[in-house]
Amino acid sequence: MQSFVDAYNAVVGSINSQYTLDSNGNEGVLAGDSMLETLQSDLLNMVSTSVSGVGSYVNLQSMGIEMQNDGTLTVDSSTLSSALSSNYSDVQKFFQSTAPQGWGQIANTEMTQLTDPTLGPVALDINGLNQSNDDLTNQINDFQASMAQVQQQLTTEYDNLDALLIQYPLQIQEAADQLASLPDATSTSSTSSGS
Repeated sequence: MQSFVDAYNAVVGSINSQYTLDSNGNEGVLAGDSMLETLQSDLLNMVSTSVSGVGSYVNLQSMGIEMQNDGTLTVDSSTLSSALSSNYSDVQKFFQSTAPQGWGQIANTEMTQLTDPTLGPVALDINGLNQSNDDLTNQINDFQASMAQVQQQLTTEYDNLDALLIQYPLQIQEAADQLASLPDATSTSSTSSGS
């Protein structure tokens, strides 16, 4: 019983940690995930489930396994020891009865559904997150390809502009040389006025 309680508390403690605020006032990364809420709710419902027709014990609490405010369980050793020593067969029926279903059968069905590798909420959430990751990766790859194309276009435009800028000094020098080779404007006007 203590091993079950310890394992259950480890799971619930891990879930609770997602809702605990860190030093910056932020919750865990899964705090808003609906799967986590489903998992938490299903686990809490499972350990509070009552059964009937299997003997004198109807729920875990009646045998000394009590839920705390944070959803974890504690074992009242004296109550559990008393149940096991005075009415072992009813404790056994509570957990193992198949007709009517005992708590163990109900919990097993619930845990099988929660951990189903295809249809369980955890598996579905993981698959959804993987799909989102794939979609984001594809979007990033498409964006990077688009940016590479834009970069190539800008590089080509820069190269063309750079080539033009390199030609300008040569063209300016050619224009200056041509202007220098023209007849001197001052001597031309002097000659015209002397005639």
